[in-house]
Amino acid sequence: MSIINSLCHKEVALASLHEKERADLIKKLVEFTQQYYRIDDPQCFIERVLQPDTNGTLVIYSIADTWVGYTRSYQQTLMTSKKEYTVFSSSVWYNPNLQLDAATARFALLHTLRYRLFKPHESLAYFVIASSPQRYNYLKKLNPDCESCPNGTARMEITELITAMAQQNNWEQDIDNPFIIHQKFPALTHLQHSTDTASDFIKLNPKYKEGDWLMVYVPLDLQTISKSIKLSVREAVT
Repeated sequence: MSIINSLCHKEVALASLHEKERADLIKKLVEFTQQYYRIDDPQCFIERVLQPDTNGTLVIYSIADTWVGYTRSYQQTLMTSKKEYTVFSSSVWYNPNLQLDAATARFALLHTLRYRLFKPHESLAYFVIASSPQRYNYLKKLNPDCESCPNGTARMEITELITAMAQQNNWEQDIDNPFIIHQKFPALTHLQHSTDTASDFIKLNPKYKEGDWLMVYVPLDLQTISKSIKLSVREAVT
């Protein structure tokens, strides 16, 4: 039976927690992440990734009351040269020995879809941080039209959103490829995946083992959402 059937999730609004409760939770999140990723500067990780004061959600995944990972999603208002967007983005941190891509993608997409249903007139955009070939492969499986600057090209509107997001989050953007964010939170060496088969990903993000992120724009269409649900259901019965 798939791990998805025993996976529980808890949604937390970091910004709404009392000060001590939030501090205790952040400490636990950093300690959990340090089991699987190198974090030389915990405060930098808190400021750039956990971002306690940024709107969005934190989803903690567990099995039998034991944490196995979490998703940190952000909701930000960003401007391009054409219009204002509500932008959702997310990073996923979990035990790399487990297959959680389907479950985490499904939750993030459905969460964004709920927002679209309540505010259908807003211009929305959704980005996922791909820090490994496996994550990138899964996103491309969801929708081959995901944008991540293939062959050095991308729509200007998407590039502007990436740049605005990097500036607002104090992320260091690559000079040559704006879809690359320089971070220093790589997976621990002994936990690196051995099947690095995504040649496109490696070409786009050659320093991912040093912690660099590849920002991937995921179209918010019914095809992507439907496929995400089907893939997670398929994994649940496998």
